[in-house]
Amino acid sequence: MRFSGMAPKKFSTRVIAITLLAGLIPVFIFILMIQIFVHRFPAETNRAISRGQTEQWNRNEVVIKQMVVDFIRQKAMDVSLQLDLYLKAHPGMTVKDLQRDPDFRGIAIQPVGRAGYTSVLDSNTSISRFHMDPNVENRDAHLMSVKLPGFHAIVKDSLGGRYAHGFYRWEESDGDISYKFMYIVPLSNKTADGVRFNVAASTRIDEFTGPMEASQDVSHSTAHYMEIAMNKLIRSFRNMGLYIAGAALLLVFGFAFWMGSYFSRAIVHLREATRAINQGDFDVRVEHHTSGDVSELVDDFNKMAETLSSTTVKKRSLEESEERLKKTNVRLQEEIADHKHAEAQIKQSLREKENLLAEIHHRVKNNMQIISSLLSLQAEYITDEKALSLVKDCEDRIRSMALVHEKLYLSEDLSQIDFSEYIESIATRLFQTHGVDSRVVTFSPQVNDILFTIETAIPLGLIINELFSNSLRYAFPGGQK
Repeated sequence: MRFSGMAPKKFSTRVIAITLLAGLIPVFIFILMIQIFVHRFPAETNRAISRGQTEQWNRNEVVIKQMVVDFIRQKAMDVSLQLDLYLKAHPGMTVKDLQRDPDFRGIAIQPVGRAGYTSVLDSNTSISRFHMDPNVENRDAHLMSVKLPGFHAIVKDSLGGRYAHGFYRWEESDGDISYKFMYIVPLSNKTADGVRFNVAASTRIDEFTGPMEASQDVSHSTAHYMEIAMNKLIRSFRNMGLYIAGAALLLVFGFAFWMGSYFSRAIVHLREATRAINQGDFDVRVEHHTSGDVSELVDDFNKMAETLSSTTVKKRSLEESEERLKKTNVRLQEEIADHKHAEAQIKQSLREKENLLAEIHHRVKNNMQIISSLLSLQAEYITDEKALSLVKDCEDRIRSMALVHEKLYLSEDLSQIDFSEYIESIATRLFQTHGVDSRVVTFSPQVNDILFTIETAIPLGLIINELFSNSLRYAFPGGQK
């Protein structure tokens, strides 16, 4: 079904329909955007807040863990420095002497945070020499390799007096599993019986991450309250938007009816005036009721009516003008046909001349090849070396000139040849003619792409032929490379 069949017939109705359509489309788009915004904005906002909180918590966790590492490392370094000074001041004390010494024990076992502490291990055997729990002292840390593999791996890395650190899981006395970090620092000085100690400082990570978890709970609560407040604001925004859309619909309907009645009045007057002119009344005029383009249309109509009333067009003059136009058109068509026929003849003549020129180059090349072949046959009966050399040189010169005509014959441009390609062809032919081994003598041309006419190419080709022939004949005596 055609759209024109569905469109209103009256101009006023069409204006109303177009105005309504132009006004309703933005309103409906506005309502649709509000609905999309109401449905998507809360979800996107919550997703962005959650992602931001997660990223912030991850960064805080990394920073806190680094603070824990720095704190425990510094504690281990401080205790190791104190123990080194003590051993240096008491060089005659053995391990057992030090275990009975309360001053050394007080330095060796120090608190780290609220639940952590320092301990002292044998750097060669990993036996615990000083520990917060007396039951653990003089026990080998290797016994914990199965139950506490992470702890054992760090202790193992510190054997031999090496620095070691890492996170590990630890089973408390009440059976709870905690996450700890330990840093082991070797001492520089040994005891009187040759034992070197390692200072191990460790503590639970949750001592430092506890405040962060509390802040996470607060952040979750804040995000929840923000979500509730945002949903209330969005519902209020949606209701306000729908009220505005409803008011806009009423305005659009009122404006559309006003536009239809306003513009249709001038169109109706123009239609009535046109009917009067068709009936022969050239004195009819249309009064101004509008402004803008419709007003200009009314002015143009009135001017046209004035022109028609003051001027009459004769049918005979129109017919004569039409006849003259027809004759002029026929002459123009004949001239165009003549021009096309002449152009076709010129193109045909040009093709024939190009074919003739190509045939001339081809025949010249064939004639020179025949002369070269006759010279080659005659050379077989010449025994004098000097005469034979002259015949060969003449044969090479004729072939170089024939090659120019051959390149012109094969080229799309019959007036110029690619001289770099021509030089490579001459070199290849002379290598074959003189029987030169390409493994002994090689040719590496360094010639730019350049085009020459036949007047330039033939003398240059003869010169290059002489240069190549003399080079191949005299420049490499005895098979030299």
